[in-house]
Amino acid sequence: MALTVTSGPTSYWSALRDNTDPRIKLKLALEGNSAFSRQATGQSDLIATANTTDNTAASQVLDLTDLGVTFPASKMRKMRVRSKARSDNDVWIQEWEQHIWGNDGTTPVLVGTAKLLNAIGIIAGTPVQYGNCHAAANFDSSDTAVTTTVGTSDVATSSTAGSSLGNIATNTATLTHPVARAGGKRVLGVNASSDVATVTEILSATCYPINSTTMSVYTGDTATPSADGFDDDGRLEVDFYILPPPSVAFVMNSNNVEVHAGHDATDVLDHLIEVWVGDAEDVTVSAV
Repeated sequence: MALTVTSGPTSYWSALRDNTDPRIKLKLALEGNSAFSRQATGQSDLIATANTTDNTAASQVLDLTDLGVTFPASKMRKMRVRSKARSDNDVWIQEWEQHIWGNDGTTPVLVGTAKLLNAIGIIAGTPVQYGNCHAAANFDSSDTAVTTTVGTSDVATSSTAGSSLGNIATNTATLTHPVARAGGKRVLGVNASSDVATVTEILSATCYPINSTTMSVYTGDTATPSADGFDDDGRLEVDFYILPPPSVAFVMNSNNVEVHAGHDATDVLDHLIEVWVGDAEDVTVSAV
């Protein structure tokens, strides 16, 4: 069994929100109309829960089109989806933003790439961060990673929650990060700097993703090309991007807009999926 919808989907959304004067919206919200009161208080418009038991492909939890959400011609909606996924020992929360263009009113189009707003987790009781992450360490002359100041720097290191850099051994430092999804993992940048402007102390560093929890940072001496660590004190930093093992995304299925969820591991996971539907905005472009 892959994914099973366990409750819902429930929709509170109404197309009346698109063309209603803000003053009328407020009046209807105060009168208890759920479509307007939920928008006024920032609550989600569609809700469903699901359960996954293995790492098969993500599948449908919500069909927004079947639930009555419209995508009018030449209009754009800014959509938001949040997933709370929980296993016996771990929990992940992630939130994404996606623009959807109504196109001709019949065949909506996902515009651009979905934007990750934030993703966090609690892994066996430890808080962790996903998305744009950072791992940094200062190194002394023995290539031991320390988080305090070294050399001429008065700056201690800081890494995002759940990530760290280890000692350099055999010209390799291990970067440890929270368990991550295989897809979407990428290195954004690496900085290796000695503590002084001495050419002979310049170090080259590259980073290679290894598995779901580690990357290897390889270091080399540029003055005399060879595998090496810092000659004296130095600093190593890596910026990278990772996603939590559970997945959630807006997906086009023919002309229907759906939300799919899944999990990048074989484990029983409960998902709470919430969607916020933005008002349809005019994006008509006049011919030049």
